[in-house]
Amino acid sequence: MCKLKQLKRDKTEVLNWREERKLRAIELKMQGWTHREIAQEIGITESGVSHLLSRAKRQPPRLQNGKVISKETILVWDVLRHKEWTQSELAREMNLTDRTVRHWVSGTRKPDANKLETLKQLLLSSKR
Repeated sequence: MCKLKQLKRDKTEVLNWREERKLRAIELKMQGWTHREIAQEIGITESGVSHLLSRAKRQPPRLQNGKVISKETILVWDVLRHKEWTQSELAREMNLTDRTVRHWVSGTRKPDANKLETLKQLLLSSKR
């Protein structure tokens, strides 16, 4: 029984690592990185990046609970990380409630088109 549990845990760790790599490649692509730059960043070949991104289109990355991570959620995460803001700070900046941003971060709701545009502008301004 112990060997079976260990095999399951090892498989879960490998899957989580692969999902993290796929998620990182998607994040970098959304930020405008080239396949060459992404390959150097995550330590795989350019063709590996192409394969990873095309596979991600067919099978999006998932959280450990099995929930699919949307592009909108990744965008919100990127803004928080690049601006080094808390969810509350992002909510204040966009004149929203903390609860709304919390829903975006958890993926239970998505920002509307206007809010997405504002998030994109915030992300672009953090890179200058």
